[in-house]
Amino acid sequence: MLIQPGGIKVDLFSDDRPRTNEPPWQFQSDNLKAIDAHFWDILWLGGKQLRGQTDLVDEECRKLYLHLLQPLGANSIPRSIASAVEQYLELRMTAERTADLPVDPRLGEAVLSRLRDEGLV
Repeated sequence: MLIQPGGIKVDLFSDDRPRTNEPPWQFQSDNLKAIDAHFWDILWLGGKQLRGQTDLVDEECRKLYLHLLQPLGANSIPRSIASAVEQYLELRMTAERTADLPVDPRLGEAVLSRLRDEGLV
């Protein structure tokens, strides 16, 4: 995955093999940056929301909760992209303090800017 300036997302796949589902993340101080990068892939979900694919957005919010938000301490499934972002930012702040390791905000800022431009947050 590559997020270019302006919040443009490009996915790169190296071959035709089907992708496998990964287990939920387990927060550790050394993987917070990877969790952050994975969360901001929420940008693709914004496109689905804009196309009116609400059932898919609901399902993906559930997966987002199970795989990223719950391992960071969330206790409820987000009901929208905006609520997922709000939960995540609060959880990340706590995780940064716990890990004593700040996350570079530039990726999140680029994605948030694009989501805001589209009226999704």
